[in-house]
Order: sequence, then structure tokens, then C-alpha cells
Amino acid sequence: MGCSNNIVMFVVERVARGHRYLYLVESVREGKVVRQRTIKALGRKDVLAASGELDRLASSIARHAERSVILSDIDAGKITAQRIGGVNGHPVLRAKATPSVTRCRAA
Repeated sequence: MGCSNNIVMFVVERVARGHRYLYLVESVREGKVVRQRTIKALGRKDVLAASGELDRLASSIARHAERSVILSDIDAGKITAQRIGGVNGHPVLRAKATPSVTRCRAA
């Protein structure tokens, strides 16, 4: 089983006009070149930190990343999942590792 090419999203910090800004970006392949495309400007880092928004963003990104890894593993057949209910419109799954599948490795 091959590994799929997933979109990679992450947060970058850039300096402009003497301030540090945070951006949500994704890696996009254009032929043989991989470029970063800005999805959303998140704001000035110092303002986000002072308001507590930086901690909220970090927690949110961590939760999303964890869910994304689990869903990718389900899609790749590394985990079998069965829907067993729902909470607030979100499915609740029972998942079990598939023992015969190995993880993708970087070339």
C-alpha cells in the first residue's frame, strides 16, 4: 500500500514592519517545486499572546493535528473504525489498529 500525498499545513512566523506576525500556510506542489501558500494571516504574535489567543490557537492546532493523523490512518487502512454514536453532531468512533500495516517512511 502506498502513501498518499497529503496537504501539509503549519504556522509560520514572519517579521514585517518591526513586528512578528503569524500565518497559517500550506505546502503546495507546483510541478517539481514545493511552495508555501498563505491560507490566513493570524495576526501579530505579541497581540495574540497578550490576549490569550495564542494559547487558544496552539491548543486548537494540536487538537486538529491529532484528529487529522487518526483520520489519515483510517483512510490508509492502518486503523479500522466503527461509528458507535455521536456527540453534538460529531461522530464517535471505536478504532482498532490493523496489525499487518506498517507506517509510511520518508524516502
